[in-house]
Amino acid sequence: MSKPASRLPRAYRIMWNDDGGTPMHFHPPLSVDRFKQIHLGYLEGYPVDCYMYPIVFSGYTTAFPTRSRGYAFIVHRLEQVEDLGGAKELSQYRFLENIRRLWDEGQDPTELALQESRRVGVDFWLHLRMNDWHHWGDSEEDPKRTGLPKGLNLFSSPFYEDHPEYLIGADGVAGYDGENPPSAMPFLQDFAHEEVRQSRIEVLVEACERYDVDGFHYDFLRIPGYFKIGQEAAGAPRMTALIRESRAELDRIGKKRGKTLGLAVRVPSTVAGSRAIGLDVPAWIEEGLVDIVVPSCFFHTDFGADMEEWVERARDTPVRICPGLEEAYRAGYAAGEGLDFQNFGSTPSRPLLNDELINAAAANHWARGVDGLYLFNWQCKTWEGNRLNLDNLADPARLAYRDKLYALTRHEGQYPYCDLQKGPLPSTLGSEPLVAQMRVADDLSRAIERLKECRLWLHLNNYSAEDTIEVSINRQVLTCANPLVPGTMVTPVWLRYELTAAQVRRGGNEISIRLVSRDLPAQVQEEAPIEVADVELEIKYLFPSGKGGEPRGFVPRT
Repeated sequence: MSKPASRLPRAYRIMWNDDGGTPMHFHPPLSVDRFKQIHLGYLEGYPVDCYMYPIVFSGYTTAFPTRSRGYAFIVHRLEQVEDLGGAKELSQYRFLENIRRLWDEGQDPTELALQESRRVGVDFWLHLRMNDWHHWGDSEEDPKRTGLPKGLNLFSSPFYEDHPEYLIGADGVAGYDGENPPSAMPFLQDFAHEEVRQSRIEVLVEACERYDVDGFHYDFLRIPGYFKIGQEAAGAPRMTALIRESRAELDRIGKKRGKTLGLAVRVPSTVAGSRAIGLDVPAWIEEGLVDIVVPSCFFHTDFGADMEEWVERARDTPVRICPGLEEAYRAGYAAGEGLDFQNFGSTPSRPLLNDELINAAAANHWARGVDGLYLFNWQCKTWEGNRLNLDNLADPARLAYRDKLYALTRHEGQYPYCDLQKGPLPSTLGSEPLVAQMRVADDLSRAIERLKECRLWLHLNNYSAEDTIEVSINRQVLTCANPLVPGTMVTPVWLRYELTAAQVRRGGNEISIRLVSRDLPAQVQEEAPIEVADVELEIKYLFPSGKGGEPRGFVPRT
């Protein structure tokens, strides 16, 4: 049974969210053509149907001259604030200088992005971070400014600085008793205040009246936290009223233009996680207030995210479910290649997703019946050159026999009050085994003649040749293909287990890792327990479905 028709005239295979930092990576000045190219040049000809451009680059500063009470025009802030604050970094200077010079030439960056979107043939949406933290330097209270954070910079605004009473505040998180106390949350604005909610609606209306957009996007994952701890349920009707009023304003503006303007929301990856921060998204779906829901993780891709509950919620509605993929993930190893700009060389690290991880995550989402995919911060990935993978992501048939790397998710612990779908890693092996589910979209029973190899990889810390573990998949005990050998040099431990097509199921797979014995002194065992840091299932197909290999000697050896 097909879904009811959407109010949107076009289905989106891939939605591309540009989070706004692209100009910081280019030396000033940027010409008009170069500005257009760095934002949309890598999308031309690919199955990206929707491009989202930020109206707020960081904090509370807009990309255009604004009359909205909550925000300030970034160029005016640059002229008015003597201390450049966040622009002390060279990258921030490049960003601000590129934007300022375009405006000095009479060029509106948002209008340029809109023009290029039309030329490339993708719909143009604006997006807004519903809360943010880029306008301060330290998540501690400023001793000179009660209630405000240290290091406020030019990305702030008078509305934020003059009204500390609108913040969630230290008292607003006092009732939190979970892991990782949310240090930034006291300095986020509290949506219990009508003035805060209206400031978001005002800037939506102003931006959509100024630019000929196709839709508007509220990003509730930047940064999650909208009510005092314990007040989320009471605040949910207020947030629903905000969405309802936004819908009405978009309908009003669209009617004037003879078109329909869409409304999208990015929210935590589970219904429960969304409700935990005061977002009653099921009500928004049932009332038809939103057109697109983007369930997403915060910062790091969650390989265990299951979209089934969202697809079921929207099944008999016109609302489309387009899960989000961020550009990086958490890994229990440090490597020099492919790392993001954060946590370089540290453990756990933050590598950018490679093609195989992207293929696996996307295939799992399509297998759950989603309507499209949403990519966040992938302008970072264009440095890696794997944007060509976009062609495969938009089509489940193209993904079917592409190489994949499935992985168990490392539990980040950031914003645990809304990240309720916790990853199973890292895990310490003791008296109880690690038992975890890994979803696999591939049907290997139909790909036996195409399959090149299928392997389970375990990355273990503090594992020695004198230790014994038992590893199984779907209750079938596996044999390690590369056991540690006494006398060999200590290196990072990645144990390999060869799998057959029959051992891997399409759908859920139970992976169990059990400590059998450790022939080490008790004190050593206590101080250096075996930690399961990473678990990956690698599927490779024969060429031409999978990647081809270069014959020996094809590349000159040095």
